[in-house]
Amino acid sequence: MDLISPKSKTSKYSEPVLDFARTLHAHSPKGYEFVRETFHLPCSSLLRRLASASRDKPDSQEKDT
Repeated sequence: MDLISPKSKTSKYSEPVLDFARTLHAHSPKGYEFVRETFHLPCSSLLRRLASASRDKPDSQEKDT
């Protein structure tokens, strides 16, 4: 996992990095931005888009049993 050296803007983030980013951002958006100044993490807008996309998927909603 290479969090310090930035990659091209077209690179994708691994699932563990995205999970870490989502969790940290959910707990503290300001803290996330502070950590993001040092480590190569996705911008907050990407995290919001991913969250919105996952909410819109029918598979991500709980099914009534």
